[in-house]
Amino acid sequence: CILEIDLGKIRVTSGEVEIESYFEALQYLDEPAISVRGIVQALDRAATDRRVKGIIVHIPAESARKTGFDFATVQELRDAIIRFRSHGKIAVAWAESFPEGGRGNLDYLLACSCQLVFLQPSGSLSLSGFNIEVSFYRELLDRLKILPQFGGREEYKSAMNSYTEKRFTREQRENLNSLLQSWYEQLTGGISESRNISVAQLKSIIDKPPMFAADALDAGLVDALLYRDGVYNAVRKLAKEGPACVVPH
Repeated sequence: CILEIDLGKIRVTSGEVEIESYFEALQYLDEPAISVRGIVQALDRAATDRRVKGIIVHIPAESARKTGFDFATVQELRDAIIRFRSHGKIAVAWAESFPEGGRGNLDYLLACSCQLVFLQPSGSLSLSGFNIEVSFYRELLDRLKILPQFGGREEYKSAMNSYTEKRFTREQRENLNSLLQSWYEQLTGGISESRNISVAQLKSIIDKPPMFAADALDAGLVDALLYRDGVYNAVRKLAKEGPACVVPH
């Protein structure tokens, strides 16, 4: 059989799902939830189940999902899918679109953990850098004649800076730039390894505007342009003939 993880129909939680009231029980009937750990455990069990030939991972745009993803969640799911594949199983990801504004970065990184990535013909693919926004309230507090007083350990502990400073300190800027660079390297390194695209080529793609589906196919970022029914037909064929069977676009 082929399993499907439809991330548009479930709410993925960081911790275990606990139902403490009647109202929460009703909510979960309408909005099923599963923890990251639950998905990982299910994939690990499926990897050794002879009945399971592969999985389809549907990654809808963030606006159509119950929850967004952070880096830690994507890394956990990527590792689980890669382990699943190591048992000779098929893993296929598909999306209607990988949206712009940075929202498609982690979605696409997750998709790349699969052997094949399918994109809807009417969709687009956008990869970009990362940014961090920080608000500073010191001027407002000064106008209200409020003097903020916080205790802090060393200059890189910047949690209170939004209230005590009017702009980035050198140490806070250095800290956040280091974090952004780490995210960027994890994104480009992960995609580069999975899609067999050089980091230099990938960075060039990131610097360009969002791609139409056909352009993403030409750039080697996706393997075929298919709607949902085409994805299901392709996976059925792959399960019989193996991943070497390439779906024409």
